[in-house]
Amino acid sequence: MIRRTIQEAIEQSLFKGKAIIIYGARQVGKTTLIMAIQNAAAVPSIFLNCDEPDVRRALSDKTSTELKMMIGNNKLVLIDEAQRVGTIGLTIKLLTDTAPDIQVIATLRNELKKSRKIYFVDTGIRNAVINNLNPPELRNDVGGLWENFVIAERMKRNHNQQLFPNTYFWRSHQKQEIDYLEELNGELKGYEIKWREKRMKVPAGFSAAYPDCPVSLINRENMTEFATG
Repeated sequence: MIRRTIQEAIEQSLFKGKAIIIYGARQVGKTTLIMAIQNAAAVPSIFLNCDEPDVRRALSDKTSTELKMMIGNNKLVLIDEAQRVGTIGLTIKLLTDTAPDIQVIATLRNELKKSRKIYFVDTGIRNAVINNLNPPELRNDVGGLWENFVIAERMKRNHNQQLFPNTYFWRSHQKQEIDYLEELNGELKGYEIKWREKRMKVPAGFSAAYPDCPVSLINRENMTEFATG
């Protein structure tokens, strides 16, 4: 196993009265990392996988006394996929506040795992479905309409040029977004699609998860190049 650079920083922060939360996209090695920390620890530990229904129930809506009984004599508590427990924030706070000799390390995935957007090849059909045929200056959904149009034109361009990238959008649990992503030949590129804006700010969560992915702003000034270039 390749030792993660962050492991040393985490180990230096253990048992200082604070819970440690490890964020990251799926399949980047969070579970492997905390298991490595567990194996290196010189204290008794417990690993709790919140993918398991009984673990979720054991961590949900419990008193500090019940939590301490579950943990027993373990001093290092590792909670994997913690975001699956609806009240996990309160659970971790109770443990940290009432048992300062216990170290909690939890991994809350930052990205939504499954979601989808639906686009119409013909935005006229979209307008007919929602019964809104007004011009852009009279609409309150112009941003969504523009995004649909731009992505539909980009997909036509890709097919015409015999390019078949994997396409995605990115959204976090904190409602941060990147509108459109293309992955082709191992290279990932992101695009923010805006009707009026001439500047954008890439979400910190995305930059942290995909530091090598450039993100470009697509607006009315460069849309033609994006859709035909």
